[in-house]
Amino acid sequence: ESKAKGGEDCKLASSSTSSSSSPSSPSVSVAHLERLLTYLNKHHVRENSELVGDIMKIVPLLIQSNPPLTKTVIKIFKPYLQWDEIDGGVGGDDIKKATTPGGAEHQRQSRQQQLEYQVSCFVTFCANIPVSPGGNEIRELFFQDNVIHDCVAALKQTAKSDGGGAGGSTSAASTSKKAGKKRKRKKKKRAAAGDDGEADVAIDRPSLPFIIQILDGLCKGYEKAQRLMVDMSAIGILHQIEGRSSHNRVGPMAESLLQALVLNNATVKNYIEDLRNETRLRKKNRALAKRKKLLKRMGFKSAQKSRNKLTAEMKIAGIESLSKESRFKCMVCHEGYSFKPRDILGFYVYNKEVAIGDFCTEEEAGLTSVTHFNLIHYTCHAEAVRA
Repeated sequence: ESKAKGGEDCKLASSSTSSSSSPSSPSVSVAHLERLLTYLNKHHVRENSELVGDIMKIVPLLIQSNPPLTKTVIKIFKPYLQWDEIDGGVGGDDIKKATTPGGAEHQRQSRQQQLEYQVSCFVTFCANIPVSPGGNEIRELFFQDNVIHDCVAALKQTAKSDGGGAGGSTSAASTSKKAGKKRKRKKKKRAAAGDDGEADVAIDRPSLPFIIQILDGLCKGYEKAQRLMVDMSAIGILHQIEGRSSHNRVGPMAESLLQALVLNNATVKNYIEDLRNETRLRKKNRALAKRKKLLKRMGFKSAQKSRNKLTAEMKIAGIESLSKESRFKCMVCHEGYSFKPRDILGFYVYNKEVAIGDFCTEEEAGLTSVTHFNLIHYTCHAEAVRA
Protein backbone atom coordinates (compact mmCIF):
# COMPACT_ATOMS: atom_id res chain seq x y z
CA GLU A 1 0.00 0.00 0.00
CA SER A 2 2.86 2.39 0.82
CA LYS A 3 4.44 1.64 -2.55
CA ALA A 4 1.17 2.42 -4.27
CA LYS A 5 0.91 5.68 -2.40
CA GLY A 6 4.50 6.54 -3.28
CA GLY A 7 3.88 5.80 -6.95
CA GLU A 8 0.71 7.86 -6.89
CA ASP A 9 2.63 10.77 -5.33
CA CYS A 10 5.35 10.51 -7.97
CA LYS A 11 2.79 10.54 -10.80
CA LEU A 12 1.08 13.58 -9.31
CA ALA A 13 4.39 15.38 -8.73
CA SER A 14 5.55 14.67 -12.29
CA SER A 15 2.30 15.91 -13.78
CA SER A 16 2.45 19.02 -11.60
CA THR A 17 6.07 19.70 -12.50
CA SER A 18 5.39 19.38 -16.21
CA SER A 19 2.51 21.80 -15.92
CA SER A 20 4.55 24.35 -13.93
CA SER A 21 6.23 25.48 -17.15
CA SER A 22 2.84 26.73 -18.34
CA PRO A 23 0.80 27.84 -15.30
CA SER A 24 -2.33 28.46 -17.30
CA SER A 25 -2.28 25.00 -18.88
CA PRO A 26 -5.69 23.31 -18.84
CA SER A 27 -4.04 20.04 -17.64
CA VAL A 28 -3.87 21.54 -14.11
CA SER A 29 -7.40 21.47 -12.77
CA VAL A 30 -8.93 22.27 -9.42
CA ALA A 31 -9.17 18.55 -8.69
CA HIS A 32 -5.46 18.11 -9.39
CA LEU A 33 -4.56 20.98 -7.05
CA GLU A 34 -6.86 19.77 -4.28
CA ARG A 35 -5.37 16.31 -4.61
CA LEU A 36 -1.84 17.70 -4.43
CA LEU A 37 -2.54 19.80 -1.33
CA THR A 38 -4.38 16.89 0.31
CA TYR A 39 -1.13 14.91 0.30
CA LEU A 40 0.30 17.46 2.74
CA ASN A 41 -1.69 15.70 5.47
CA LYS A 42 -0.18 12.28 4.70
CA HIS A 43 2.13 11.11 7.46
CA HIS A 44 5.00 10.11 5.13
CA VAL A 45 4.79 13.55 3.46
CA ARG A 46 4.72 15.51 6.73
CA GLU A 47 7.83 13.68 7.88
CA ASN A 48 9.71 14.83 4.76
CA SER A 49 10.18 18.60 5.20
CA GLU A 50 12.07 18.94 1.90
CA LEU A 51 9.21 17.37 -0.02
CA VAL A 52 6.69 19.66 1.70
CA GLY A 53 8.82 22.70 0.83
CA ASP A 54 9.13 21.62 -2.81
CA ILE A 55 5.38 21.13 -3.11
CA MET A 56 4.61 24.58 -1.73
CA LYS A 57 7.26 26.19 -3.94
CA ILE A 58 5.66 24.93 -7.16
CA VAL A 59 2.08 25.79 -6.16
CA PRO A 60 2.46 29.55 -6.96
CA LEU A 61 3.75 28.60 -10.42
CA LEU A 62 0.80 26.29 -11.00
CA ILE A 63 -1.92 28.82 -10.12
CA GLN A 64 -0.63 31.90 -11.96
CA SER A 65 -3.21 33.47 -14.27
CA ASN A 66 -5.77 30.96 -13.05
CA PRO A 67 -8.25 32.49 -10.56
CA PRO A 68 -10.12 29.22 -9.82
CA LEU A 69 -6.88 27.58 -8.69
CA THR A 70 -5.99 30.60 -6.54
CA LYS A 71 -9.42 30.51 -4.92
CA THR A 72 -8.87 26.81 -4.23
CA VAL A 73 -5.66 27.63 -2.34
CA ILE A 74 -7.53 30.28 -0.35
CA LYS A 75 -10.35 27.84 0.43
CA ILE A 76 -7.91 25.21 1.70
CA PHE A 77 -5.57 27.38 3.80
CA LYS A 78 -7.78 30.20 5.10
CA PRO A 79 -9.56 28.02 7.71
CA TYR A 80 -6.16 27.32 9.29
CA LEU A 81 -5.35 31.01 9.88
CA GLN A 82 -6.71 30.87 13.42
CA TRP A 83 -4.30 33.08 15.32
CA ASP A 84 -6.11 32.77 18.66
CA GLU A 85 -5.73 29.01 18.68
CA ILE A 86 -2.08 29.17 17.62
CA ASP A 87 -1.43 31.56 20.50
CA GLY A 88 -2.79 29.00 22.94
CA GLY A 89 -6.52 29.67 23.01
CA VAL A 90 -9.07 26.86 23.01
CA GLY A 91 -11.29 26.69 19.97
CA GLY A 92 -12.95 24.31 17.59
CA ASP A 93 -16.17 22.33 17.93
CA ASP A 94 -14.35 19.02 18.42
CA ILE A 95 -12.44 20.36 21.40
CA LYS A 96 -15.53 21.85 23.02
CA LYS A 97 -17.34 18.52 22.76
CA ALA A 98 -14.56 16.63 24.57
CA THR A 99 -15.77 14.98 27.78
CA THR A 100 -12.56 14.31 29.74
CA PRO A 101 -9.96 16.98 30.60
CA GLY A 102 -7.14 14.77 29.38
CA GLY A 103 -8.86 14.18 26.06
CA ALA A 104 -9.55 17.87 25.62
CA GLU A 105 -5.91 18.74 26.24
CA HIS A 106 -4.72 16.07 23.78
CA GLN A 107 -7.13 17.28 21.10
CA ARG A 108 -6.10 20.88 21.73
CA GLN A 109 -2.42 20.06 21.26
CA SER A 110 -3.15 17.97 18.18
CA ARG A 111 -5.27 20.77 16.73
CA GLN A 112 -2.58 23.35 17.44
CA GLN A 113 0.14 21.23 15.80
CA GLN A 114 -2.05 20.81 12.73
CA LEU A 115 -2.64 24.57 12.56
CA GLU A 116 1.05 25.38 12.87
CA TYR A 117 1.96 22.82 10.20
CA GLN A 118 -0.60 24.10 7.68
CA VAL A 119 0.28 27.74 8.38
CA SER A 120 3.97 27.00 7.89
CA CYS A 121 3.09 25.47 4.52
CA PHE A 122 1.14 28.62 3.68
CA VAL A 123 4.15 30.75 4.71
CA THR A 124 6.33 28.85 2.20
CA PHE A 125 3.67 29.38 -0.46
CA CYS A 126 3.52 33.16 0.17
CA ALA A 127 7.30 33.49 0.18
CA ASN A 128 7.48 31.98 -3.31
CA ILE A 129 4.82 34.11 -5.00
CA PRO A 130 6.74 35.85 -7.80
CA VAL A 131 7.00 39.64 -7.94
CA SER A 132 5.36 39.96 -11.35
CA PRO A 133 1.99 40.81 -12.87
CA GLY A 134 1.00 37.14 -12.54
CA GLY A 135 2.05 37.14 -8.89
CA ASN A 136 0.08 40.32 -8.23
CA GLU A 137 -3.03 38.61 -9.66
CA ILE A 138 -2.64 35.99 -6.93
CA ARG A 139 -2.20 38.73 -4.31
CA GLU A 140 -5.26 40.56 -5.63
CA LEU A 141 -7.50 37.54 -4.97
CA PHE A 142 -6.06 37.20 -1.45
CA PHE A 143 -6.74 40.90 -0.95
CA GLN A 144 -10.34 40.58 -2.13
CA ASP A 145 -10.92 37.63 0.19
CA ASN A 146 -9.72 39.76 3.19
CA VAL A 147 -6.80 37.44 3.93
CA ILE A 148 -4.36 40.38 3.96
CA HIS A 149 -6.76 42.53 5.99
CA ASP A 150 -7.20 39.80 8.62
CA CYS A 151 -3.41 39.35 8.93
CA VAL A 152 -2.90 43.11 9.38
CA ALA A 153 -5.65 43.19 12.01
CA ALA A 154 -3.96 40.28 13.82
CA LEU A 155 -0.66 42.18 13.66
CA LYS A 156 -2.28 45.21 15.27
CA GLN A 157 -3.51 43.03 18.14
CA THR A 158 0.14 42.44 19.01
CA ALA A 159 0.47 46.01 20.25
CA LYS A 160 -2.76 45.77 22.28
CA SER A 161 -1.85 42.58 24.14
CA ASP A 162 -0.02 42.43 27.43
CA GLY A 163 2.79 40.19 26.24
CA GLY A 164 1.15 36.95 27.28
CA GLY A 165 -0.18 36.03 23.84
CA ALA A 166 -2.94 37.96 22.15
CA GLY A 167 -6.25 36.22 21.91
CA GLY A 168 -5.35 33.51 24.45
CA SER A 169 -7.66 31.89 26.92
CA THR A 170 -9.33 34.04 29.55
CA SER A 171 -7.54 34.15 32.93
CA ALA A 172 -9.01 34.43 36.38
CA ALA A 173 -10.03 37.81 37.78
CA SER A 174 -7.07 37.97 40.18
CA THR A 175 -4.63 37.19 37.37
CA SER A 176 -6.17 39.92 35.22
CA LYS A 177 -5.80 42.43 38.04
CA LYS A 178 -2.15 41.49 38.51
CA ALA A 179 -1.53 41.79 34.78
CA GLY A 180 -3.23 45.19 34.75
CA LYS A 181 -1.08 46.43 37.63
CA LYS A 182 2.02 45.10 35.89
CA ARG A 183 1.12 47.00 32.70
CA LYS A 184 0.59 50.19 34.71
CA ARG A 185 4.01 49.81 36.34
CA LYS A 186 5.63 49.30 32.93
CA LYS A 187 3.85 52.35 31.59
CA LYS A 188 5.04 54.49 34.51
CA LYS A 189 8.62 53.30 34.00
CA ARG A 190 8.48 54.16 30.29
CA ALA A 191 7.03 57.59 31.06
CA ALA A 192 9.74 58.25 33.66
CA ALA A 193 12.42 57.26 31.15
CA GLY A 194 10.88 59.36 28.40
CA ASP A 195 9.85 56.25 26.46
CA ASP A 196 6.13 56.95 26.31
CA GLY A 197 6.26 57.21 22.50
CA GLU A 198 6.55 53.45 22.09
CA ALA A 199 3.77 50.95 22.73
CA ASP A 200 4.19 47.63 24.45
CA VAL A 201 4.51 44.95 21.76
CA ALA A 202 4.09 41.24 22.51
CA ILE A 203 7.05 40.00 20.45
CA ASP A 204 6.88 36.54 22.10
CA ARG A 205 3.45 35.89 20.64
CA PRO A 206 3.59 32.43 18.93
CA SER A 207 1.61 33.49 15.86
CA LEU A 208 3.61 36.67 15.22
CA PRO A 209 6.35 35.07 13.05
CA PHE A 210 3.68 33.45 10.83
CA ILE A 211 1.76 36.72 10.45
CA ILE A 212 4.83 38.75 9.52
CA GLN A 213 6.12 36.19 6.99
CA ILE A 214 2.71 35.85 5.32
CA LEU A 215 2.42 39.62 4.98
CA ASP A 216 5.98 39.74 3.64
CA GLY A 217 5.02 37.54 0.71
CA LEU A 218 1.61 39.09 0.06
CA CYS A 219 2.77 42.75 0.26
CA LYS A 220 5.94 42.48 -1.80
CA GLY A 221 5.50 44.76 -4.81
CA TYR A 222 1.69 44.92 -4.34
CA GLU A 223 0.53 48.52 -3.92
CA LYS A 224 -2.92 47.86 -2.45
CA ALA A 225 -1.51 45.79 0.40
CA GLN A 226 1.24 48.34 1.02
CA ARG A 227 -1.31 51.14 1.21
CA LEU A 228 -3.49 49.04 3.53
CA MET A 229 -0.57 48.68 5.93
CA VAL A 230 -0.25 52.47 6.08
CA ASP A 231 -4.00 53.08 6.42
CA MET A 232 -4.30 50.59 9.29
CA SER A 233 -1.28 52.10 11.11
CA ALA A 234 0.58 48.80 11.16
CA ILE A 235 3.95 50.12 9.99
CA GLY A 236 4.63 51.74 13.35
CA ILE A 237 4.27 48.35 15.06
CA LEU A 238 6.74 46.78 12.61
CA HIS A 239 9.14 49.66 13.21
CA GLN A 240 9.06 48.92 16.96
CA ILE A 241 9.59 45.20 16.38
CA GLU A 242 12.49 45.53 13.89
CA GLY A 243 14.90 46.86 16.51
CA ARG A 244 14.17 44.26 19.18
CA SER A 245 15.64 40.82 19.77
CA SER A 246 13.71 37.72 20.79
CA HIS A 247 13.98 33.95 20.61
CA ASN A 248 11.57 33.77 17.64
CA ARG A 249 13.66 36.23 15.55
CA VAL A 250 10.73 38.51 14.70
CA GLY A 251 13.09 41.52 14.52
CA PRO A 252 14.73 40.50 11.21
CA MET A 253 11.34 39.34 9.92
CA ALA A 254 9.82 42.77 10.59
CA GLU A 255 12.76 44.44 8.87
CA SER A 256 12.29 42.17 5.85
CA LEU A 257 8.58 43.05 5.74
CA LEU A 258 9.42 46.77 5.80
CA GLN A 259 11.74 46.20 2.86
CA ALA A 260 8.88 44.46 1.04
CA LEU A 261 6.60 47.43 1.71
CA VAL A 262 9.00 49.94 0.12
CA LEU A 263 9.42 47.83 -3.03
CA ASN A 264 8.18 49.88 -6.01
CA ASN A 265 6.47 52.34 -3.65
CA ALA A 266 8.25 55.67 -3.05
CA THR A 267 5.44 57.01 -0.82
CA VAL A 268 5.72 54.18 1.69
CA LYS A 269 9.51 54.39 1.51
CA ASN A 270 9.47 58.07 2.51
CA TYR A 271 6.95 57.32 5.26
CA ILE A 272 9.18 54.62 6.78
CA GLU A 273 12.31 56.78 6.50
CA ASP A 274 10.54 59.66 8.28
CA LEU A 275 9.38 57.26 10.99
CA ARG A 276 12.91 55.93 11.50
CA ASN A 277 14.41 59.44 11.57
CA GLU A 278 11.83 60.53 14.13
CA THR A 279 12.64 57.54 16.34
CA ARG A 280 16.37 58.14 15.97
CA LEU A 281 15.95 61.79 16.97
CA ARG A 282 13.72 60.88 19.93
CA LYS A 283 16.28 58.37 21.22
CA LYS A 284 19.07 60.92 20.79
CA ASN A 285 17.18 63.58 22.75
CA ARG A 286 16.35 61.02 25.41
CA ALA A 287 20.02 60.06 25.74
CA LEU A 288 21.10 63.71 25.93
CA ALA A 289 18.52 64.44 28.62
CA LYS A 290 19.67 61.42 30.62
CA ARG A 291 23.32 62.50 30.23
CA LYS A 292 22.53 66.04 31.32
CA LYS A 293 20.65 64.77 34.37
CA LEU A 294 23.54 62.48 35.32
CA LEU A 295 26.15 65.25 34.92
CA LYS A 296 24.06 67.60 37.01
CA ARG A 297 23.89 64.99 39.75
CA MET A 298 27.71 64.68 39.61
CA GLY A 299 28.19 68.46 39.72
CA PHE A 300 29.28 68.99 36.10
CA LYS A 301 27.92 71.05 33.25
CA SER A 302 28.81 71.61 29.59
CA ALA A 303 31.17 74.48 28.86
CA GLN A 304 29.67 77.48 27.09
CA LYS A 305 32.45 77.86 24.52
CA SER A 306 32.95 74.18 23.72
CA ARG A 307 30.27 71.50 23.85
CA ASN A 308 32.81 68.70 24.21
CA LYS A 309 34.27 70.12 27.44
CA LEU A 310 32.82 69.86 30.92
CA THR A 311 33.20 72.27 33.79
CA ALA A 312 32.64 71.55 37.47
CA GLU A 313 30.05 73.59 39.29
CA MET A 314 31.42 72.61 42.70
CA LYS A 315 34.17 74.71 44.28
CA ILE A 316 37.32 73.21 45.79
CA ALA A 317 38.41 74.85 49.04
CA GLY A 318 41.82 76.59 48.81
CA ILE A 319 42.15 76.43 45.03
CA GLU A 320 42.23 80.26 44.80
CA SER A 321 45.31 80.44 47.04
CA LEU A 322 47.40 78.24 44.76
CA SER A 323 49.95 80.22 42.79
CA LYS A 324 50.57 79.66 39.12
CA GLU A 325 53.69 77.87 37.99
CA SER A 326 56.45 79.87 36.31
CA ARG A 327 57.09 79.49 32.64
CA PHE A 328 59.96 77.10 33.39
CA LYS A 329 58.26 73.76 33.95
CA CYS A 330 58.80 70.11 33.08
CA MET A 331 57.23 68.90 29.86
CA VAL A 332 56.31 65.58 31.56
CA CYS A 333 54.93 66.47 35.00
CA HIS A 334 54.25 70.16 34.17
CA GLU A 335 55.80 71.26 37.48
CA GLY A 336 58.61 73.80 37.94
CA TYR A 337 60.74 75.25 40.74
CA SER A 338 57.68 76.61 42.56
CA PHE A 339 56.40 73.16 43.52
CA LYS A 340 59.59 71.09 43.06
CA PRO A 341 62.43 73.44 44.08
CA ARG A 342 64.91 70.59 44.71
CA ASP A 343 64.44 68.87 41.32
CA ILE A 344 66.85 70.18 38.68
CA LEU A 345 65.45 71.05 35.27
CA GLY A 346 67.44 70.37 32.14
CA PHE A 347 66.74 70.77 28.48
CA TYR A 348 67.34 68.66 25.43
CA VAL A 349 70.13 69.75 23.03
CA TYR A 350 70.88 68.45 19.57
CA ASN A 351 74.66 68.23 18.84
CA LYS A 352 76.32 67.73 15.49
CA GLU A 353 80.02 67.22 14.68
CA VAL A 354 81.36 69.64 12.06
CA ALA A 355 84.75 70.55 10.58
CA ILE A 356 86.24 73.71 12.11
CA GLY A 357 88.97 74.31 9.50
CA ASP A 358 91.38 77.21 10.04
CA PHE A 359 89.80 78.40 13.31
CA CYS A 360 91.73 75.86 15.37
CA THR A 361 95.20 74.50 14.74
CA GLU A 362 95.21 71.56 17.14
CA GLU A 363 91.90 69.89 16.31
CA GLU A 364 90.10 69.93 12.97
CA ALA A 365 86.63 68.84 14.27
CA GLY A 366 84.07 70.59 16.49
CA LEU A 367 80.42 70.53 17.60
CA THR A 368 77.40 72.70 16.86
CA SER A 369 74.29 72.61 19.03
CA VAL A 370 70.68 73.66 18.78
CA THR A 371 67.75 73.35 21.21
CA HIS A 372 64.00 73.96 21.36
CA PHE A 373 64.38 74.47 25.10
CA ASN A 374 62.14 71.59 26.06
CA LEU A 375 62.62 71.43 29.83
CA ILE A 376 62.44 68.19 31.78
CA HIS A 377 63.38 67.04 35.25
CA TYR A 378 66.29 64.64 35.41
CA THR A 379 64.12 62.30 37.49
CA CYS A 380 61.32 62.40 34.90
CA HIS A 381 63.85 61.75 32.11
CA ALA A 382 65.28 58.76 33.99
CA GLU A 383 61.79 57.29 34.54
CA ALA A 384 60.96 57.76 30.85
CA VAL A 385 64.17 55.95 29.86
CA ARG A 386 63.36 53.03 32.16
CA ALA A 387 59.84 52.79 30.77
